[in-house]
Amino acid sequence: MNAFVTGGAPALQRTWIVPRHGPLTPAPGGDSWFVTRYADAMSVLRNPLVGPTEPWTAIARVGQRAGRDFSGLANLLQGMLFSPNDPDHPGLRTLVRKALAQSAPAFAPEVVSAVVRDRLAATRRAGQVEAMEDICRAIPTAVMANALGISANTIKAIRKASLSIFPVYARALPLTVLAELEADAVAAESAILDELSRAEGALAALAELNHAGFGFPTRTLARYVFFLVLAGVETLTGLFGNMILLLHLNPGARAAVAADRQLVSPFVEEAVRYAGPMRQAAPRLAMADTTVGDHPVKKGDMLLVDLEQAHHDPAAFEQPQRFDISRQGPPNIAFGVGAHACLGAALGRLEARIFLDAMLDEAPMVPVKPELEWERHVSFRRLQRLDVTFAT
Repeated sequence: MNAFVTGGAPALQRTWIVPRHGPLTPAPGGDSWFVTRYADAMSVLRNPLVGPTEPWTAIARVGQRAGRDFSGLANLLQGMLFSPNDPDHPGLRTLVRKALAQSAPAFAPEVVSAVVRDRLAATRRAGQVEAMEDICRAIPTAVMANALGISANTIKAIRKASLSIFPVYARALPLTVLAELEADAVAAESAILDELSRAEGALAALAELNHAGFGFPTRTLARYVFFLVLAGVETLTGLFGNMILLLHLNPGARAAVAADRQLVSPFVEEAVRYAGPMRQAAPRLAMADTTVGDHPVKKGDMLLVDLEQAHHDPAAFEQPQRFDISRQGPPNIAFGVGAHACLGAALGRLEARIFLDAMLDEAPMVPVKPELEWERHVSFRRLQRLDVTFAT
């Protein structure tokens, strides 16, 4: 028993995954379907007749009717590379991909490793720490800030906007909430535009590449900087916390990986499957009549892909409730597949491997409290806090 599966009386082992795999089931509100089986999730993500939703169009209509301006929020939402269907999307992905490749030295393993190990050494000296903030968020924040050359204040502005932006995908929000999101979005966008105006390093490379071969407006670059920071910090924050917990709850796996560092990569892949940082994919929209599995889907229907359930589908993964670093099976889909797959997947995996390797060289982190405090977030699966000490 452990903290990620159904069952178990001890507080540390309380469940958050209740298996419910089956054919597509209707979601509240009509014209929407929950997708919980792995094969169905793959079918949705690869189906050319199914595309991501674009919530900014609905927000613009709401703003127009109410006489409100939500253009800042709309701009940041369009930066979510898993969403846009517009003709510019392939070109924008190409720009971001080239910029990341050109900035590879800033994300080199030795550079990332130095950040990780310095932070772990500092927290170990402190004794007891709140790991989610002092380790799991601090490390990817430092990596991204150093690589892009952006300030801590800009990171904070992006974080404030990013933590509340995902509910827009799940439901219609009141005007008062949209107004608050707009204020946060404008602040984040303004901070990023200021960084771009005096950019050096990776941001300068992005701007130069854009000027040389793409010609996108500066606000378009700002929205993609927002997305890169959001994806590079928020997802890894959750994954790092879950990995700390997995090492604690699976001492056999920890001992095996510590003895054979070739197992670091399998451990990370199993952690991403077993306790991935994203609970669900961005909602998908059927652009024509199609089928998912044997289930007919009509044009205009919404498809809600539950990544957690897909990764615990017994039809795809033998004994999915078991954390098994020797698992042989289909690949996880935590980073998406197809035209909207995560451009930073390789970097995310690299940081996770470096983080795990460094943790294995330190004394194990032991949770102080038996109760696990999980965030109640529509998209992220991560701990609210995780107080730990380092074993002697």
